Formats: sequence, C-alpha cells, structure tokens
Amino acid sequence: QQRLTNNIYYEFSPDWQPLANANPTPTPTPVPTFTISGRVTDSPGGGAGGALVKLSGARSGSIGTNSDGTYTFVNLPQGGKYTVTPTSVFSTFVPGSRTIENLQQNETGLDFVSTPVMLAIGGRMTDTLGNGLAGQSISLLRFGSVRNTTTDAQGNYSFTNVFPGDGYSVLPQSATFSFDPVFGALPPVFESMTV
Repeated sequence: QQRLTNNIYYEFSPDWQPLANANPTPTPTPVPTFTISGRVTDSPGGGAGGALVKLSGARSGSIGTNSDGTYTFVNLPQGGKYTVTPTSVFSTFVPGSRTIENLQQNETGLDFVSTPVMLAIGGRMTDTLGNGLAGQSISLLRFGSVRNTTTDAQGNYSFTNVFPGDGYSVLPQSATFSFDPVFGALPPVFESMTV
C-alpha cells in the first residue's frame, strides 16, 4: 500500500491506494485476420455455383461456392500460408490450386475456370463365338434422352461426351439378333468405362 498525504488542498479518502503490480501480465495483442476470396466460373464465364473449394495450410476448411460462383474464407490469421483448391468429380479446374505464401492483407481474385469432365462409354457386340458384329445399332439412354450409334467392323461401339454422375443404360437393337443381356443398366458413371 501507498499512503496518500492529505493537505489543505486535497483530502483523499481513503488515505491509501494499492500499488500497481510491478510485473503485470501483458494483454496479448490480437493477431490480425484477413479473408481470401475468389470466383469459380465455367468456360463461357458464368458462375459455377455449388463447386467445392478447399482451404489448406495454416487453417483448413471447405466451402461451396455461391450461385454466382463466389467464395470467401474468413478469419485467417496474418502470416499464414494458405492453399485454395477447387474440387469436383464433374469438372477440372485451371489453375488446379492457388497459394498465398504469407497472408498480410485481404486477398481477392483467387479465381478458377472449370471445365466439365466428359467421359466415354463403349464396348463390343459379339455373337456367341466371340466374333464382332458389325453395323449393329446400339443406343445409350439417360433420363429419357437417347443417343444412337453403330458398331464398327470389329463390333466395337463408343459414346463420347458422356456427362459424369448419371446412370445410363446401353440397349442393343437388331432385327436379326437377340441379345443377352437385353440391355445393360450402368450405375452412376464417374470414369470412362467399357461394358
């Protein structure tokens, strides 16, 4: 305690005050935080809503893009290294990822362009001896839409530009032959396949 002296000008009540702590605990200085934001667009420049964007580095997390393709990661501590990577089984992205080595301010413009992944479904139509059947019609069905092609000289067929994630059916058609199975139902397609 320290005694305060009363005089004719001042009268202190009480006449003592505690001394300040000689070794006070310092109040920690808060680390500044910033944001990282950008936009995922498709090749024509429209927003790619619903794309998944992942953050790794000093902090990690993931977020879906808004309907206009924008995303924002918030409350990222200053000085950290951060990598942003969009991901989808339906698209590829350019660039594949972007990195901030030492975050010192709000970073905008970490943009990506998505291109749809297009797959192929193909196979071979044969007789019971394994000989290819040339010139046979075969159809690819998806949600009521139909695409047709014809087998080549070895009985091979292929459907290109197949969108991933959907279920398809392959239906051979012939006035001359019957087939086993009558049609092939495929599970959702996430890679090119031969059936």
